[in-house]
Amino acid sequence: MLSYQEIVPDIIAIKDGNVWMYLVKGRERAVLIDTGFGELSLETTVKALYDNHVIVCHTHTHHDHIGGDIFFSELYVAKEETDVIQNYLEMHHKSCHIHTLTDGQMIDLGNRKLEIIRLPGHTPGSLGFLDRKAKVLFSGDCISDRTIYMCLQGANLDSYRKSLIWIVAHQEWYDTILGCHGTPIQCIAQAETQIKCLELYKEGKIKCEDARTYTGENAVSYTHLRAHETSLHL
Repeated sequence: MLSYQEIVPDIIAIKDGNVWMYLVKGRERAVLIDTGFGELSLETTVKALYDNHVIVCHTHTHHDHIGGDIFFSELYVAKEETDVIQNYLEMHHKSCHIHTLTDGQMIDLGNRKLEIIRLPGHTPGSLGFLDRKAKVLFSGDCISDRTIYMCLQGANLDSYRKSLIWIVAHQEWYDTILGCHGTPIQCIAQAETQIKCLELYKEGKIKCEDARTYTGENAVSYTHLRAHETSLHL
């Protein structure tokens, strides 16, 4: 069952299990950032919240972010990850218009624009979306107060650290960070803590423990400031 809440005017967080999606409403059209696991009520929920054209933009293409793509006709994703979307749609015998997104590109919703920000690391084509007018950054899985899986195929620790550093360095551009796991509103201190966790890992100064990914595979967990739920699975 989906739940939702308005974070700031015309930005609605929709929760599907443990993942957040975001409906960003404009005068002419809206963007749905990610589509969760594919809850059957997603299409009707989005239509009830916005009665005009909706396009889907992806932060990345892990299965918990693309499940509802089958309900929509127009999808936007980084070039590096278009194959994942195409394979998923073919598996479900669906066809959609797939567009590629590039760094700095603008998506015009009529009275607001979303700027594409490359944030690779968690996946090769991970993206963020910046609403300069509302001063909101949608960070995907780059920032989270829950476990971040960096042991999955395509993950790159060096790229991930650079993406976190970029977020910290440009914090004057936004007042709100919206992530996809944990609490919807994240804070800049979380990004700084994750950078520190990566640095301690690289220096061999952080303890590890055995863990499992959400798919049941073995992993190693590195945790920094456990009280803040900052954990990386490698």
